[in-house]
Amino acid sequence: MKSKVVMEAHTIVDIEKIITDLTQQHNLDIAITEPEFNEEKKDYKKVYYWEDKEKYNGQKVNGRQLIIRNSRHYHELDFDFMKLMSAEKAAEIINIIPSTLTFGRAAAGHALFKVINTPDDAITIRVYFAGSCINEFRTAGSYSILYGPLDKVDRAEIANRPIAEIDYQKLKKLFRDQNILAALTIITGNNNTGDMNNLLLAIGGEFYKAKIPEETTVKIINKWHSIIDREDRIKESEACIRGIYKSKKASNIFSKTHFVPIDDKSKHQFRQIVKDLIEKKEEVKTTKTLISYCLNVYRKLDIRRPIFIVERLFKENSINFVSGPKGQGKTEIILGLTHSLCRGQPFLDYTCPNPMPVVYIDGEMDPYDLIERSEKYIERMGPTQNNYFTIVNFAQQLNETIPDIKLELGQQLITEVLQKVHKLTSKKPMLVLDNLRSLSNYKENDSDEYRLINSWLLRLRGQRYTTIVIDHHGKAGVGPRGTSSKTDNANVSILINAVKEKGCPDMVMKVEFDKARGLRPDETEEYEAVYGFNGYWTKQKARTTDRKVDHAATLEAIYQIKLVEHKDHIVKCNPLRDKLEKEEITKAEYYKAEKALLKFKTQEELGKLLGISSGTINKIMKEYPDYFLKQQSKKTDRDHNY
Repeated sequence: MKSKVVMEAHTIVDIEKIITDLTQQHNLDIAITEPEFNEEKKDYKKVYYWEDKEKYNGQKVNGRQLIIRNSRHYHELDFDFMKLMSAEKAAEIINIIPSTLTFGRAAAGHALFKVINTPDDAITIRVYFAGSCINEFRTAGSYSILYGPLDKVDRAEIANRPIAEIDYQKLKKLFRDQNILAALTIITGNNNTGDMNNLLLAIGGEFYKAKIPEETTVKIINKWHSIIDREDRIKESEACIRGIYKSKKASNIFSKTHFVPIDDKSKHQFRQIVKDLIEKKEEVKTTKTLISYCLNVYRKLDIRRPIFIVERLFKENSINFVSGPKGQGKTEIILGLTHSLCRGQPFLDYTCPNPMPVVYIDGEMDPYDLIERSEKYIERMGPTQNNYFTIVNFAQQLNETIPDIKLELGQQLITEVLQKVHKLTSKKPMLVLDNLRSLSNYKENDSDEYRLINSWLLRLRGQRYTTIVIDHHGKAGVGPRGTSSKTDNANVSILINAVKEKGCPDMVMKVEFDKARGLRPDETEEYEAVYGFNGYWTKQKARTTDRKVDHAATLEAIYQIKLVEHKDHIVKCNPLRDKLEKEEITKAEYYKAEKALLKFKTQEELGKLLGISSGTINKIMKEYPDYFLKQQSKKTDRDHNY
């Protein structure tokens, strides 16, 4: 069954909403202008001074044109070959590229992409064949009419699909594949029953002499046969092509024996289209100068302000960590957050401005756990929108294993799930990795091993995905386990520790901020999150609780505090000693005055200073009663001053 180009029409109200949504989701340069009629061509396609047109910012369209100015990050393909063949054949050629937003006459003819890894020297490419431009790859410095009148009869429409993201070199390769398929289809025209053998010998010879790999040639010829409804001779044509490569004897498109019915100029153009199929190795460029800006100029650059997807907590396209000891509620609090986020509902005292899809990669939990835990959130908030909470559980995979995320396969499979959800929802989903240890066997203390995972997370960030990595605490209990470089690229790193209360049926956990890039100090104060296993979380003021405490380090810290206090006390008492030596006061008066000057910290004050409960301070000091005496014996009288 042949594919067909889908056409969509929109009302004025629709288009204003569509464009507003597009500009909120993407950094598109869309302008609005009055149509200008070209008397010579009898159309409105020419936009004079298009670079100076007013940027669209929610204005009423009311018969005006919207134009898109292509940029370094947003490119389009203009399928001019559609004018030279039937819509069905054109659709077959168009559909070799990923589905994306299209626009133009009948909402077709142009395809818009978000392009990554665009080289600095990327330029617009126009390909000509048989007297016409058949395809354009439009980059920065070009424009197209996105919506509005094209002539007295037709106007440009938009087929409102998600804008696909693609690597520059991949899009360029697909563009070249389209060019050769279009040229072959134009050569055939409406006559697909002519002398195919002569045509194949000439065309196959061009591919062979251009050193196009045999399998690539066969693949292109087979696709061409499908487009022109000649699947019946695919085997015969494939044998012909393989015969050319095997014999190493080839004809060419200028052959008088194997005549091709196009003029010589078109034959030269065809030869170049074939040669362009070979990827030229790009010269690796090195930075010669750094780009700098005056602050006044820098402030005017088209740099988009980051958006909070969870207000005062997580920004879009960021990397974030949530770590804590085993079994202390890390997963539960993130499930609470993500169930709220995917519905656009508040969590604790954080607001989620808009529903945001979530992809939850679970490498550890029993498969029923996610069902059981989610039921309470669904009872309270209702079901999620379709595809707004996507679960990848290890138990459902081949051999009950998600491929290691330090390796390319694991990274690619998860990225494909993200891309799938993006297409289904038109929004970039938040990725949750639960947890790092269960999803990778990387060496935790080896920064080079973790760099494989970090590079992937950075690529996802560059593709505008937000990630939450759930991890275990290290031995010191003050951050994610293993290499300290883990959170170097993180925006936010949160530490979770359970608060045990005898007789309390709720889950209570202390939430602390280890790192909080872009947040104010008053937004990063520690607090306690409380969950009653009813789908509802509350927030309360933090009490002093203990992480796993290093006793030796704590004792030394207390000793240093007391040492300073003793020195301060001696200085304060020196005037009293002078009076005692001069017999101006009695010993009883001296001891009474000295006692009044004592200002040593209590165990409660020490606990607050060190972030440890007074009970733990008391316990440590009882366990090591001789510690301070032993430390004092190592010092000289001069060190102590007493």
